[in-house]
Amino acid sequence: MWFIMKTKSEHGKRIIRVLETDENGDPISRFRTEIYTEKGQPINYVIQLEVKTKRLLKKEWKPVIRYNYSHEISHRDIYNLKGDKIKENLGFFKDLKHAIDYGIKDIKSNWEIYIEKFKSDKKWKP
Repeated sequence: MWFIMKTKSEHGKRIIRVLETDENGDPISRFRTEIYTEKGQPINYVIQLEVKTKRLLKKEWKPVIRYNYSHEISHRDIYNLKGDKIKENLGFFKDLKHAIDYGIKDIKSNWEIYIEKFKSDKKWKP
């Protein structure tokens, strides 16, 4: 199930794809990409798989796995339900386009496995 919401700005675009819904049709998992460009070339990005969690009476989106670029290096953050995070350096990509493509393909192929591991509440690695 891929419901898509797209927004564009002067410097990039944001796409949110709903992956799963609950019995009421409300989104419970989604895949978010934000790619910022300059002169047609990517200069920054966030690619993130998120699940909606319920804490007390409040529902909020939590990251499961995130690919992004900060401090001039691509990296991947892997989370569990408690919020523990493992950071992996992805500096081996020759440019941002390759890192972006890798992150998108990885989440599209493995999102169900990643959500299952996230919910196990243990630290995990893909």
